[in-house]
Amino acid sequence: MGMAAIMTITLLMSAGMIALLYYVTKKAYSRKWDEEE
Repeated sequence: MGMAAIMTITLLMSAGMIALLYYVTKKAYSRKWDEEE
């Protein structure tokens, strides 16, 4: 495995974690707004 492969995997993992955080936060916010309505 070269340096480029390691960097690509790291980037993919970071992007996946950010996407997961974004998704969970969005779900929590939508639930919060639904309760206030």
